[in-house]
Amino acid sequence: IQAIVCLTDQTQTFSGNWTVFPGSHLAVAEHFKTKSPEDVLRSSLPSLNLTEPFQIPVHAGDVILMHYCMPRCLSPNSSSTNIAASVGFWLYHSDRREGSYRKESLTTSIWNEFSGLNEVKRP
Repeated sequence: IQAIVCLTDQTQTFSGNWTVFPGSHLAVAEHFKTKSPEDVLRSSLPSLNLTEPFQIPVHAGDVILMHYCMPRCLSPNSSSTNIAASVGFWLYHSDRREGSYRKESLTTSIWNEFSGLNEVKRP
């Protein structure tokens, strides 16, 4: 999981907001299922049918949590007075830190690091 801590307000669109493509992590996950981890690292990501982008409005101190497969970017900042600032952290399953976690498992199921979520029925 990526955790983004927002240091400034970005409440208007095009103010340097984090921008996501809701649900597109599933298209990325499907791509990962057809490639080995080495293939993914050696090739560029193909064109994927992404959903419409959504700029996340935030206040200073807000935290955004995103799955690592979620396509994301920053919107342009067209504000003449506001600087967009945030800091990011990666959160990992404790097994990965101990070295017993297999990278391959991240490409076969995007929910492997999240106990219990493999059993949850999703649309």
